[in-house]
Amino acid sequence: QAQQYKADLESALAAHESEARSWREQSRRQTRELELARDNETLARSKLNSSRRDQNNVEAVTNELISTKLDLATARMEIDELKQAAAQTNKQLAASAASATKETKRSKRR
Repeated sequence: QAQQYKADLESALAAHESEARSWREQSRRQTRELELARDNETLARSKLNSSRRDQNNVEAVTNELISTKLDLATARMEIDELKQAAAQTNKQLAASAASATKETKRSKRR
C-alpha cells in the first residue's frame, strides 16, 4: 500500500509539473504577445504623430495659400483702381487737349 501511495504521489507530482510547464509556456507566449502588442502600439503612436505633423504641415501650407490668394485679390483690386484712375486721367487729358486745340484754332483766327 505504501508503494501504491508513493506511485500515486509521483503521478500527481508529474501531473503538477506538467501543468506548471504548461502554465510557464502559456505565460511566455502571453509575454511575447504583450511585447508585440506594445511594439505595435508604439508603431501606431509614431504613425499617428507623423500623420498629425503632416496634417499640421498641410494646414500651414493651406493657410499660406489662402493668404497668397487674398494678397493676389487685393493686388488685382488695386490694379483695377489704377486702371480706372488712368482712364479718368486720360479722359481729362483728352478733354484738355481738345480744349487747347480749340483755343489754338481760335487764336490763329484772330
